[in-house]
Amino acid sequence: MRRALSFGIVLLVGAVAPASAQLRPFLEARIDTASDNRTGLLVRVSGLLDTSLWFERLDAGYTIQIHWTVQLYKSGFLIDRPQGKTEWDTEVHAVPLMKQYIYTDRVVNQADDRHTWETLDSLKAYLGTERVLRGPRRLEAGSWYYNADVDIKVLTPEEIEARTNGGSSGGGLTDLAKKILLGTGPTQPLHRPNISFTIP
Repeated sequence: MRRALSFGIVLLVGAVAPASAQLRPFLEARIDTASDNRTGLLVRVSGLLDTSLWFERLDAGYTIQIHWTVQLYKSGFLIDRPQGKTEWDTEVHAVPLMKQYIYTDRVVNQADDRHTWETLDSLKAYLGTERVLRGPRRLEAGSWYYNADVDIKVLTPEEIEARTNGGSSGGGLTDLAKKILLGTGPTQPLHRPNISFTIP
């Protein structure tokens, strides 16, 4: 099933780092060939929960965050022109006592897009489906490309508490001690530039 995200003037995202799903998650992207979205993309992250590093965190009750940063560029003779940057988060976590898995897309100035699943397989399937990203309706003729960066990490209890409390987790020595003892958890960056297309 295709999902659409709409981000104002410029819609972006991208890319693929080839790797085995058994070793690490990977980011896939391709230019959409649909007649109404030829400047847009189809994107997904595959293999995230087939990777022991991340599955073990989910199973232990942590929230996994995928932070997307994407940008569209117009290729130039000497300098490529950026057309704006879009960022959003995808988060997944488990609620073991309720036997639920929660998927949430968080986009600034939009309501959270939240889905609840009763099986891990259902969450995996949804997380791995292609997402439709609408491109700008009108672009000048020339060569264009998308860049995408994805950072995957475990959210600390302090980060979740800060969001709940409007950006403040209280701070102080208690938070500092927790960070020293618990660390910030694993992180994993994925990047793929130059998902190219041409406007005749």
